Amino acid sequence: MVRYRFTEEQGRAIMRITGHAAECGAPAGENIVCAAISAVADMVYAGCTHFDKSTEVKEAAGDMFISCRLMAETRGIMMAARLELLRIEEKYPHCFMKEG
Repeated sequence: MVRYRFTEEQGRAIMRITGHAAECGAPAGENIVCAAISAVADMVYAGCTHFDKSTEVKEAAGDMFISCRLMAETRGIMMAARLELLRIEEKYPHCFMKEG
């Protein structure tokens, strides 16, 4: 199951995605849902580092964390990512777990 969370704290815009969409029937590396989620995370990374060279990124198997300075541009990037993840979740709800 995939979980994602977007927050704004201490002047930072933060995105965290954890898990794997194994429920969607394909192994890691061949899963269309995970590929779509990875593309969203890559877009956030590229956009945030473009506007904020101090963007912090932590990546491990099944875990992605991106934190950047909160500004209009990075807020827009995070909102676009959140909307796209919601769209993916609507199509593949069995692959996602709600936070909290």
